[in-house]
Amino acid sequence: MAEVSVRVGGRTYPVHCEDGQEPRVAALARRIDAEAAALIAGGGAAPSEPRLLLMAALMLADKLDEAEAALAKPAPPPPPPAPDLFAAEEAERAAVAMEEAARRLDALREGDDAEEDGPEDQGDGLSRAERRALRRARRENGEE
Repeated sequence: MAEVSVRVGGRTYPVHCEDGQEPRVAALARRIDAEAAALIAGGGAAPSEPRLLLMAALMLADKLDEAEAALAKPAPPPPPPAPDLFAAEEAERAAVAMEEAARRLDALREGDDAEEDGPEDQGDGLSRAERRALRRARRENGEE
């Protein structure tokens, strides 16, 4: 068992503690002494030694109680995650690809196939889809 001398309220006290705990006991005593010094500095008549120690202990117990109450409160919920912009861009690209695939399927259902259109570039500057649409319009107007 070790012994450490601590100073509180202007008086020195011998305190017994486990071996190796001397620095911790000294640090705790400094906290008690700081509370006692605040009480003395508060003005008025100097309290008796037992009263001074009691008041310092009550002030420290109050701080401990507040700290424990703060720890007992549930933590606020975390903020919602930020939107994943990469996922949104990927979804947009997927939607565009699906629309293109649906457009191609519709063109195949209508019976317009690539053989009828001939090669992609016929020198007219039109795509296959544009040539098909032009042919359909001509048929509807009786021009073919």
